[in-house]
Amino acid sequence: MSSPKKHFSGGNVWGQVLSHQDEKTPNGKRHLTMKIDCNGTAGRIIAFGKLWGDEAIDSLISFHKKNPKTMIFFRGFTSQYLNQGKDRYMNFSFTSWSICVGQDPRAAFIIIGRITGIENKNGYGVLLIDVDKKGRNGYGDSTETFHIWSLSFDALQTFKPGETWKVKGLIQQGRGMDHFGDTDGLIRPFIMDAERAD
Repeated sequence: MSSPKKHFSGGNVWGQVLSHQDEKTPNGKRHLTMKIDCNGTAGRIIAFGKLWGDEAIDSLISFHKKNPKTMIFFRGFTSQYLNQGKDRYMNFSFTSWSICVGQDPRAAFIIIGRITGIENKNGYGVLLIDVDKKGRNGYGDSTETFHIWSLSFDALQTFKPGETWKVKGLIQQGRGMDHFGDTDGLIRPFIMDAERAD
C-alpha cells in the first residue's frame, strides 16, 4: 500500500454569529473566539471556533455590528479535543469568511487520513482516523486522531486499518431533524460520505 500524498482536516461552517470575543494567545497572536448558531436539519447545533488574521477579524467585527442576523460562511480547519478526559468535541480554526446566500446552516468537516480502528459504542460505530500534520513555526510533525461517528457500527465494515480515506460529514444531533422538526440524540461528528484516498 502506498503512503498517502496528503492528509487534511478541513472544517466549514454556515451559520449566524451569536457572540465573539477579540482575544490573544499566550504568545500574543490575535484571534476572534466565536459561538455560531448552526441550528437546522442537523439538529440543535452550536459550533465553536476561532477566526485568525487581523484583516478577517476586523472586517467581520465591523460587518457583524451592522448585520448581526446575517448568515456567514466560515472556511478553515477542524480539530478535536478531550473534554475533561471523557468525550471528544470538534472545534474550528477559520482563515476566511463571506456572506452566506441560499445555504442551510451546518457545521461540516472533510478529513483525509489513515484508518487506525473501528469501535462499537452502543450500536453506533466510531471510525478512528489519524491525520499526519507537518510542523510549522518551530513545531515538529504531529499526528491527530479523529473519532468520527456512524449511526450504525455495521456501516463501517468497509474501512480497514492502514487504508487512507477521505471522509466527509456534519456535526449532527443523532439522526438530525425529522420531518416534524423533532431532534434527538448525541451531538457528534457523523460520517456522510467517504472514498478511498490512497
